[in-house]
Formats: sequence, C-alpha cells, structure tokens
Amino acid sequence: MYQLIVSIIQAILAALFAPLRWLGWQPAPRAADVAAAALSEVREQDRQVEPQPAPDLDGPLPLPQFHAPLGHMIKDHAKRMLRDEYALSQPAPDPLPTDVDRWLLRMDDAQLRHLVRLPAWMIQEHVLTGAKGSLHSLGYCLPQPAPARIQGYGGGDDKGGRGGKGGGPVNLQQVLDQLGYAPAAGPRMR
Repeated sequence: MYQLIVSIIQAILAALFAPLRWLGWQPAPRAADVAAAALSEVREQDRQVEPQPAPDLDGPLPLPQFHAPLGHMIKDHAKRMLRDEYALSQPAPDPLPTDVDRWLLRMDDAQLRHLVRLPAWMIQEHVLTGAKGSLHSLGYCLPQPAPARIQGYGGGDDKGGRGGKGGGPVNLQQVLDQLGYAPAAGPRMR
C-alpha cells in the first residue's frame, strides 16, 4: 500500500515538472548521480582498452641498475672496517673523501652492518644529500668546517705567542685583574 502511494506521488510530480524539463530547467544534479555517471564513463573506457598479458612471475624481476661509484666505495670501506674476510683479501679500495671517512668512523658495528646491506645507489644518495638524507639511523654525512686559525696564537705566523695586532705576550694574571677577579680574595667589587 505504501509503495503504491509513493509511486502515485512520483507520477504526479513527474507530470507537473515535465514542461520545465522540456524548457531546459532541471533540478541541480545530486552527488550520487554525478558519481554514477563518472563511474559508468570509466567502466566504458576500461572496456575499450585491450588487456595486457600478465608478466611472467616465474623468475626474479630485473632490478634497475644504477651507477653509484661512491656508494660502492663506501660499502667496500665498511666491509673492511667490519673485518670481512673477502673484503680484506681484495686490494685496498681508493681512499674516501675526508668527510665521508669521518662519517664512517663515527658508526658502530650495527650501523656498519646495516650500511653493507643497503644498495650502493641508496648510500650514495644519502651521502650526497647531506642533512636531507633518508637513512636517518646512519647519521648524516655533513662537511666539517676547517678549524679557524687565530692570528697570533701559535698558528705558525711570525708573531710567536703574542695576541692581537702588535700586542705583547699575554699574561693571565693581568687579564684576570682587568676582569675584576683576584684568585685569593674572590671577585673584586669596584
């Protein structure tokens, strides 16, 4: 009975709104109608595409080959640091850049073993990107700033141990007195 009443009301409304639809006035589309239309278009396009044969999964899939000489060199050095017998029997690899060598020396055995298991291209990418590297557990390979030479303090210049430009030898007691500190009496008030 209920279904009959609903169908009668729908027929009356369809008859009332038919002239408006003929004139081009239609209600706003519902989200469900738009989604259904889009889904039917996608399914129609899928029917037109020819199916591809399935890949042969019997053998191993070929891995992409990347040229990463720095990554291979780092792996060789890490294997030698772990005292790998095969790596020790091979000729010594080329020396690493100093920043990379410092980075390797900061690693413990667990990190070195993890490094040896990684692909060379991933190691090289991590080293070359610096602080943006993706292997956070291995630390970052950052360039270390060179120690600055302080002029006049044993830096190999001609002034010996004198401080500043043309100054005489520095006496610690004089500096402490100028700062207001007397070792026997404590801080001095002025």
